[in-house]
Amino acid sequence: MTPAKCHLWQLVKPTAEDLHGCFDTVEVFEDESHDRSCLLKCRACGQFYYYEFHEEIDWAEGNDPAHRVYIPVETRDEAEMLLGLGGRGLTRFSPRLHYDWTSDQERPEVYWVGK
Repeated sequence: MTPAKCHLWQLVKPTAEDLHGCFDTVEVFEDESHDRSCLLKCRACGQFYYYEFHEEIDWAEGNDPAHRVYIPVETRDEAEMLLGLGGRGLTRFSPRLHYDWTSDQERPEVYWVGK
């Protein structure tokens, strides 16, 4: 599903700042210290997104890499189906918005896959 009306889709090069504060949480599926998955809704257009967050622990440097993925969905049932896949299973779906902040980066990289 293409989120054509969503401002995030229309951005040429989205940034972490573009993601800040633009979602309401509709339902939380999982919420642990380094993993979170939920159904989000864009405050501007109402587009639903399945969201998954994973943080790795960097025991040596303390600079924990963080990865987030936002997949546009139409219903809660679609989001729940994605919940069962998790992690690498989500790479089969596009479009999807990624937020990757690895330990060697000063800022996170935000980009669409399948746009």
